[in-house]
Amino acid sequence: MIKKKANATQIFKQGHWTLSSMKIESTLTGKSKFSMFAERPDTVMIIPFISDTEIIFIREYCPTYDKYMLFLPKGKIEHSEPPKLAAQREIQEEIGFKANNLKPIGFLENDKIRTDTYLFMARNLEESFLIGDELERSELVICKFSDFYQKILDQELTESRTIATLFIAQEFLKHEKS
Repeated sequence: MIKKKANATQIFKQGHWTLSSMKIESTLTGKSKFSMFAERPDTVMIIPFISDTEIIFIREYCPTYDKYMLFLPKGKIEHSEPPKLAAQREIQEEIGFKANNLKPIGFLENDKIRTDTYLFMARNLEESFLIGDELERSELVICKFSDFYQKILDQELTESRTIATLFIAQEFLKHEKS
């Protein structure tokens, strides 16, 4: 069993990001090590369906990999903002639509970044644009939902939260139809 030896120590903080370190120890082996993790506000990720079969991705710059990548619309939950309200705001900021039907479909955690990601499926979209914090307007990429796996195989779609969300949505839709 792993035990925390001490509270996390903050190493660095900038904006909404904090980098911390914590000593952990195994009570079974007696071994210990330091573990580092980042913390940031919780987030939302949304699959916007523009029809029964088509979804909207965004292509935007990813500084981590220094390239443009495909993502589902996503963003930070503002202080004390309910996740569903954040999801509605983010799709308006990122793709210029609001959802008349917004359903929660899951939840993700990350082992190296302490943040929770709430997943939503957006349907019955109508135009509604809000100005957000994006540096530039993202390119909208419309594709059939059934084609997302081919985009993974072609390495056009590589972002892990986006991929996980798509597979969760695929299962959600199977259960919804049965």
